[in-house]
Amino acid sequence: IAGALIDLGHTLGIRVIAERVDSAAQAEFFLQQCDGIQGYHVARPMTADAMESWLKLHSGHVVKSERMLARRGGAAMS
Repeated sequence: IAGALIDLGHTLGIRVIAERVDSAAQAEFFLQQCDGIQGYHVARPMTADAMESWLKLHSGHVVKSERMLARRGGAAMS
C-alpha cells in the first residue's frame, strides 16, 4: 500500500515525505522511494535552540537531500 501511495504522489507531481519513520529499516525503505523522511529515527522533538544546533550538525545531510531532490526535478524545501 505504501509503495502505491508513493507512486501516486509522484505521478501527480507531489513531493512525498514519509512520516513516523522510527527505525533504520523504515528509513532505508522510505529513503529509496520518498523525497524525504521525518520521525523519531531522524530526531526526537526538541526546542528551537536545540533545533538550531541540530541543523548545524546535520547540514551536510540536508544539503545532500536537497541535491538529490533537485536531480529528481522537485522544489527545494523551505
